[in-house]
Amino acid sequence: MIVLLFFIGFLIGLMAFGYRVLILSDIPVSYTTSEAVTAQISFFIASAMLLIALVSLKNRIGLGITAIIFTFSFLFNIQVIPSMVQGTNSNSSIVQLELAPVLHLGLLLLVNVYLLIQNWKQKLVLK
Repeated sequence: MIVLLFFIGFLIGLMAFGYRVLILSDIPVSYTTSEAVTAQISFFIASAMLLIALVSLKNRIGLGITAIIFTFSFLFNIQVIPSMVQGTNSNSSIVQLELAPVLHLGLLLLVNVYLLIQNWKQKLVLK
């Protein structure tokens, strides 16, 4: 069940990331508020599924592997934020859409590290 939640969460997250890239690309695609909300809701659903899977996961090795995956994904998302966010022609909705995956991955990474430290402390107390 945990593996299924991780798989669906990662799949929805990748689809939301691709949708965000499509919206913000140079391809002439109409950008409306409803498309931005759709991307935000997709990121939220993916984050919720991954959070449920993380809380259900009790294995230290699994938490460590997911921490590494979330760290690399977080660093990748920081790198792909385009320089147009810092430009003068960007509005707040574009910046919000650009930062959504970074914020969601940051939350997942913080929860993952917290659970990893908590699991590590419990192992030390039991010894």
